[in-house]
Amino acid sequence: MSEDVKEMREQKTAVPMAGGTMPKESDEERLTRLAGEINAIKEQTRATVRNATLEIGRRLIQAKAAVPHGSWAYWLKTSVDYSERTAQMLMSTYERFGNTQQKLFGTKMDQEVISQLNRSQMFALLSIKSEDECAEFMEEHRDDLAGMSKRELEKAIKERDEARANLETWRKSNEELSDTAQRVVAEKEKLKEKLREMTAETKEAKGEMKRLQEEMNERAARIADLEKHLQEAQRADVEASAVVERMPEEAEREIKSLRAKIAELEAKQGRESVSLDFKRHFENMKGEFNAMNEALTSMESDQRERYRAAMKKMMDMMLQIVDCGAMA
Repeated sequence: MSEDVKEMREQKTAVPMAGGTMPKESDEERLTRLAGEINAIKEQTRATVRNATLEIGRRLIQAKAAVPHGSWAYWLKTSVDYSERTAQMLMSTYERFGNTQQKLFGTKMDQEVISQLNRSQMFALLSIKSEDECAEFMEEHRDDLAGMSKRELEKAIKERDEARANLETWRKSNEELSDTAQRVVAEKEKLKEKLREMTAETKEAKGEMKRLQEEMNERAARIADLEKHLQEAQRADVEASAVVERMPEEAEREIKSLRAKIAELEAKQGRESVSLDFKRHFENMKGEFNAMNEALTSMESDQRERYRAAMKKMMDMMLQIVDCGAMA
């Protein structure tokens, strides 16, 4: 029993002073006494309702275990006039705030804080689905939780949920940015490696072209030397038979062979040059395509779809040009 109620009863049974009169109570003293009695009754009512809520929840759990399968809703309606939703809330309230069994894992509920809660506050706290998170929330607000109205408590829970949702959104966004950055770095390394390969191929091709050019120059010089000897022989009015002896038919054949070889080398050099140009342009186009596709992932959805459509249109036009070239 509270001290205020004891004081009220003691005042009712106080022995009158000499002369049969009670000491007169001032208005201020009376108001102070009445406020104390009201607050004591309020606290008793709060505790009574809280304990009754928990005890009803405990008994509903026991009843549900005994009711035949499929008859739970009917039993609630006919026996205790509860809906399934109300019964579930009462059972959940007991399971979270009334079950005092020692927990092996997770955060343990503070019984001192629970003892300060009323029925509406317990119901509001059930909106925090995780029991550990609920215990953490109660610990964070232990100094002002008991004085919160239902609306204030619901607002605090909503703000907490929004803050956690924003944090989760930020975390996911940060992970996506990190993944994108890693992909960009990996793609950059691939492009650098491809550039090194192309550079090496270009150097090798340049070396081959230089060798071919030197060979062409050497053979051209040989042809020029042979033609010079032929012209000198003709100027000296040497008979054809003598020319044949000095410049036999194999020399003519060698000239023809050299000229054919030069023509072949020139054609090969042209093909190598065109092939290198195509490879360079192809790799450049592929790198630009990958960069454009990567840029799409960083755009807003409406902007991304607009640019994706532009890319598709451009690629369709390119494919048509390639197909027309193949038919030609």
